[in-house]
Amino acid sequence: MNFTQVVSALVLSLAAMTASALSDNYVLGDITLDGTAWTDATSTITMGETYALTIGLSYERPLWAINGNSSAGYVANPAFGLEVNGLAIGSASAAEPLESDSRQLCSTLFCFPLVSQISSAEWLLTGSLNFGELAGGVGIHNVSFSANDVDEFSRAITVAAAPEINAVPAPGTLAIFALGLFGLVGARRLKQRR
Repeated sequence: MNFTQVVSALVLSLAAMTASALSDNYVLGDITLDGTAWTDATSTITMGETYALTIGLSYERPLWAINGNSSAGYVANPAFGLEVNGLAIGSASAAEPLESDSRQLCSTLFCFPLVSQISSAEWLLTGSLNFGELAGGVGIHNVSFSANDVDEFSRAITVAAAPEINAVPAPGTLAIFALGLFGLVGARRLKQRR
């Protein structure tokens, strides 16, 4: 590998780091909503409520992959957008990996001591999800997870109706109503005495 190939590998590596889609070297971990596992359509949310979203994600570069291998592209700050019927309902991102390892870039003849590549990393992406009325009605919906508008995977979820808001009278209103009742009772007793 000559100097030109090394430079080309580094340029391709930088391009891969800013790639929009996550490569096959990423493995999805647990996804939770308010700390409860989101596995499939048996997971239920209430329409209009906001849920804390977490997504586990890990990356491992194959041992044979050099920086120039675009299929091993590493995204430094992964982020997912969540959509239903083309409408955004949430997002999750991570600024830094929880942990990561790197190794030297090597050819078949020797290693380049000043050039390293990420060999593995793990993130916990955090964000929120809110399924509003505009996204759809009560029932099972397919939520697509995408990185920079490139679909990565989808997950089904059941949406329950928002709780009905019962009008509760203000304390002042109740007090006025009670005084009115007492006044009617008092007026009736006065009328009966006469």
